[in-house]
Amino acid sequence: MAKKRSVLSQRLSFLAFPALVSLSLVSCGGSSAVSRTAGISGILSGVIAWVRHDWPAAASVFLDTLSRAGDDADTLVGDYALYGLGSTYLSGDERRAAESRFDMIDGDAPAEIVSSVWYQRGIIAYRDGDYDGAARAFKRSLETGPPSSDARVNMELSLRSRDEARSRSSSSPSSAQIQASDDIAADSIFNLVRKKEQDRWKNQETKKAAADTPDY
Repeated sequence: MAKKRSVLSQRLSFLAFPALVSLSLVSCGGSSAVSRTAGISGILSGVIAWVRHDWPAAASVFLDTLSRAGDDADTLVGDYALYGLGSTYLSGDERRAAESRFDMIDGDAPAEIVSSVWYQRGIIAYRDGDYDGAARAFKRSLETGPPSSDARVNMELSLRSRDEARSRSSSSPSSAQIQASDDIAADSIFNLVRKKEQDRWKNQETKKAAADTPDY
């Protein structure tokens, strides 16, 4: 039987390798071309480390590439480096750190970056238990980028997880119901104790009355 695809699967090579081609095509001449070529090389090295699950090396390379891109004001290379760095943090389940890097990506970044960022945000939301948010993020990924079977499957899994969570919540007793049940049980015990006390008192009174009756 084929292994079921997990909603927690991430993607980085899906974005970065085709990105290297597009970056090369838009490279300029002179020192800018040299700088961008170095940036492309850095992204490629980071992706290779990421694919090998060498997260420290990947983070180091992406950070270095990001630093050099910032110095040269190469927004495009910087956006790819930010995406790679955020994805690397997410691989280590550092969700908030990943989000902070994704938030820094330029609003006019290429569609493939925007789509992939929404994909990763879907993973973050799913891990946070926000299944509605995860489904919306995967939907945005589909709307902003090329067709992706992974994003579509993950959106469906998120909706299924949301429905299952709602079903469990509605079928389990609420805290108010549990409290009411506890109160009823406590009242029943109290009434039973009170009845026993009354019976014991009546028995004592009966015995006392019998003892005070003259014996003729």
